Amino acid sequence: MSIYSSTLSRKFEQLRRDNTLIHLDIVKSRGQFFKLAARVISVNTENNTMLLYDVDGKKVENIHFSEIDDYTHDAAPPQPPADLIEINLEKS
Repeated sequence: MSIYSSTLSRKFEQLRRDNTLIHLDIVKSRGQFFKLAARVISVNTENNTMLLYDVDGKKVENIHFSEIDDYTHDAAPPQPPADLIEINLEKS
């Protein structure tokens, strides 16, 4: 596995865990180009592929990392550290 594939694998695995919506520009064989708004279902590091749920088309796509021309995602809202969350259970 190349360093590029390894980096992509880790990034997409994190996006999967966060259930983040991503926007991809995909180039398939024969020059077919399409855009996809999806969520990552799984990442296969051995084959450099991932399963995506196309939220607009409501279908599952199997994409090879080499087919990804570009991608973007919205930043996840910041979560406060667990030790900073206070719960006040006292009665007033």
